[in-house]
Amino acid sequence: MSDLFKLQKLCEGQEAREKTIQIGLDIKVAGRERFFPVSEPCRSYQDLESEIGRLREPLEHLLEQGRDFFDVGATGLEDDFATDMKPAEIWTVLSETGDEAVFVARFNRLDEPRRRKVAEHVLTMCNVFSGKGAVFSARYDIETGTLA
Repeated sequence: MSDLFKLQKLCEGQEAREKTIQIGLDIKVAGRERFFPVSEPCRSYQDLESEIGRLREPLEHLLEQGRDFFDVGATGLEDDFATDMKPAEIWTVLSETGDEAVFVARFNRLDEPRRRKVAEHVLTMCNVFSGKGAVFSARYDIETGTLA
């Protein structure tokens, strides 16, 4: 597989004295090739490091979503939480779920009695002002026992 990302040297004016590069993609369609930048111009190694870090964040997020998807999809949510798990243990697993949509789906797929026990644990024993506790308290619907 060829390299997905490429570095392209940029020339600024006729007498470009400052070295500048940019990260991008070389796209080939119907025999034509075009460079599509995905970073800001980098004038130093530190700029390049910063841009690579900025590009890495959404890729890490995708990796986290994929991990959550395959964890859930491979075992099914019924198997995700052992029947003897206590609400605190379920909450620990749920609160480590990175992607909010997956977090909500995992909670909502619990059977209603377990959802309500986990909710009681979260709302009475956990900090609902930060982290996943804040997400939970803001999205919890007491009537349905689900997260909106």
